[in-house]
Amino acid sequence: MNNEITTKTITITKDKLIRDIAKNGRLYDIDTIRMIYNELENNIRQYLSMTTNEQNIKIKLFEGMTIQGEYAPEQTKVNNLTGKQMTISSRIKPKVNITRTYCQKLNSK
Repeated sequence: MNNEITTKTITITKDKLIRDIAKNGRLYDIDTIRMIYNELENNIRQYLSMTTNEQNIKIKLFEGMTIQGEYAPEQTKVNNLTGKQMTISSRIKPKVNITRTYCQKLNSK
């Protein structure tokens, strides 16, 4: 007898969120909500892309959620499989942070 518990993941898509907001809010139609959502996403991307080696960018997206762009400088690493040295170009590493308070809100009943 196998006592393993299988966990299912339900993915809530952008389209589902837009439809729910339009249906529940009743203030705007789906196209307007979609336009706002896309503009929000574009603004977040624009701000995060402004991250440099001199300044990181932090966006307080919702109460208890932040997205931060951190600059990662160019690095030289060794490939584990081939042993060859390779150069990894500088890049922006996005990170998401959820506060303890937000987690408590999720778990309160």
